[in-house]
Amino acid sequence: NSVAMMNKRILLLLLTTSIGKLYAQNVGVNTATPQVPLHVRGAVALDNADSLPGANAITIVKKSSTVIITNNGSATANLITYSPTPVEGQLLYILNADADTATFAGKKIIPARLEGFVFLNSGWRPQSNQSGGTGWLLEGNGGTDDATNFLGTTDSEDLVIKTSNAERIRVLGSNGNVSIGGITNPDDKLDVLGNGQINGYLKIGNPIAPLSRNYPATQFGPIYETNFSSGGYNGWTKEIICGVNSDQWFVLTTYLASGVFYAGRLFWQAGLPSRSAQRVYSPWIWVPTGVTDTRYETAIWMNMSGESGFDGLFLEKTEDGVTWTKFASPDLAYTALTTTDLTCNANASNPGWTYAGPGGALPNFSSTTDGGKWIRLRFASFQDAGFTPGTTNPFLCSGFTIRGQGLSSWGGAFAAGNVYAEHNVYAGSNVMRGDIAEYFPVNETTTPGDLIAIADTQADSYALADNSQHALLLGVHSTAPTLTLNNAGGVPVALTGRVPVKVSTVNGPIHIGDFLTASPQKGIAMKATGSCYVIGRALENFEHGETKIMAMVQPSWYNPVQAGAPTSGGSFQLVAGQKEVIVNDPTVQPKSRVFVSFRGNAGCSHWISEVNNGRFIVSLGQEATNNVPFDYFVDNAQVRNTPAVPSPSDLIANNLDVPAGSPQGRTNTPPPARDAHEVLVPLREANTYTLPPLPPDPSQPWVWEAELGFMKGGNQDTAEPAPGNSGRDITQPTAPRR
Repeated sequence: NSVAMMNKRILLLLLTTSIGKLYAQNVGVNTATPQVPLHVRGAVALDNADSLPGANAITIVKKSSTVIITNNGSATANLITYSPTPVEGQLLYILNADADTATFAGKKIIPARLEGFVFLNSGWRPQSNQSGGTGWLLEGNGGTDDATNFLGTTDSEDLVIKTSNAERIRVLGSNGNVSIGGITNPDDKLDVLGNGQINGYLKIGNPIAPLSRNYPATQFGPIYETNFSSGGYNGWTKEIICGVNSDQWFVLTTYLASGVFYAGRLFWQAGLPSRSAQRVYSPWIWVPTGVTDTRYETAIWMNMSGESGFDGLFLEKTEDGVTWTKFASPDLAYTALTTTDLTCNANASNPGWTYAGPGGALPNFSSTTDGGKWIRLRFASFQDAGFTPGTTNPFLCSGFTIRGQGLSSWGGAFAAGNVYAEHNVYAGSNVMRGDIAEYFPVNETTTPGDLIAIADTQADSYALADNSQHALLLGVHSTAPTLTLNNAGGVPVALTGRVPVKVSTVNGPIHIGDFLTASPQKGIAMKATGSCYVIGRALENFEHGETKIMAMVQPSWYNPVQAGAPTSGGSFQLVAGQKEVIVNDPTVQPKSRVFVSFRGNAGCSHWISEVNNGRFIVSLGQEATNNVPFDYFVDNAQVRNTPAVPSPSDLIANNLDVPAGSPQGRTNTPPPARDAHEVLVPLREANTYTLPPLPPDPSQPWVWEAELGFMKGGNQDTAEPAPGNSGRDITQPTAPRR
């Protein structure tokens, strides 16, 4: 027995030593190059089955088993078999150690990938989808059917997407509402907690695309139009080169007998007894890129019977402000003129337009090289020293039009960065009041409710209103602006709307509806009792002290005597040597108050000596020493029954000029006789000749003026400044307004 026991111990020791060696090395069965600790070539039984498995197969028991694929992966389906038949819930893990992609149960197993399978519904299924379908792969999926394949749930539970184990997106199972940012119960189709950004456009509701204006390739569309119906403005300016009679160019504005303004003309009063040389400039006009043909059209009328061959003018164009080229019209040829030189000291030859008798012309010009360029026009006028008594030799231009072929379409598409709403947009809808504010760089500390004014110390500078009835009031430091403009830097200044305003009763108790102006106290408003600039109107009563009250911001001029009465105004010219000027304006009546503002030094005192029906008189202490333009304002103007503006057919029937660009064309008949309803508006002096910067959108027409910046092209009698520019300074006499 002791010997037998010793033999068992020796055998156990040998077996232990052998097993240790086997464990420490790869063992191969039917293979001389084992690749893993146990590498079997042939059938292997992992249970106590009575039947032998098939060749090159592995029998899998009902527990987790792992199979390593080490030979041709494309034969994997035949390599892995099972006996007996697996039971429901049996697990299988396959590690693909081969260089080729293998396939099992319809799922691809890429090299070095371990995939799990479970036996369900009489077949092997990928563990990632135990319902029997193919699971979604991390590398993407192909061959899906949107009728049956989807990412989501089949019950009413919410679908939650997380990162870093934190909820990011939730889709409610009950109604499909979506939340972003951790909202657990979104009450709208999309609720977002946090910031957002849209790089394209945003449509709210079902808005239609912006209205488009399409031009066929062969059609000439408008680039620039004017009939000078905006009086002396229109962007046309004058340059006096030399001569004693320094002001010969005007805009002639004419009223019908009923007082209705209907037309304007560019007017040159030639034929005076001295030499002169002057020029009149159009604004800079941008011809859009893509324009292949540009046409320039104008309607002129002249009568130079007394000075034909001596007085005249011509039209020029420039693209750089330095080099000017004469327009040669096939409709009206230039003739040789013996007129003055550019110093007004001697005769010179200047071919131009001149007429021996009354006549009209429709000169047209064409250019195929103006697309994508700034252009500017000018009339150059000359007259010699000769003079024929009894002649006035007027020149009239009743309109100017520039059209282009190849204009691009306007609008018609939603553009990135814009918001389009089918109906209303509500800002700050949780409160019952609101205001529109813009951020301004105020150069001192302010608090909400303070009055802000324009500082006149430097450009784009703003400060607290610091004196009584401040003439440069801008707005109010907004407490909680409903809508803000431009970048949020500086102080939000309410420009319109309802805001709290700091007030004082230094000028008396404040009642609802009272106008508010700046008080002597810095940044604080008071009741306005005299003519002054105001910031708006009080919406609350206040009897004594200082506080904040609600006010309606409406910056404007307040006239307590005639507040609400109709007004009118216009511009006129004081000529050197005159002691009085009669201004005929059909809106003036005996009860009107007339205010005159000279734009130069008349050299003496002046006053309004008469106000009567249809006119007023400006008297001077002595004869004027200079030609000085002036503006006037009529308070309590006469309201007339304003008839409709005459149609082109009415004008033709009454032998009057039709403005350029009218559908019925333009007439060449002489203008109506000058009468009491005519006003001569002087042109402004030209102040810049340099080329403007590129326009905001080079594919569209633009007009540039140094004082106003960019304005949209087209009809300049009704044009609006481009965003960011100041309003137009119309100096024509205006119809009465309430």
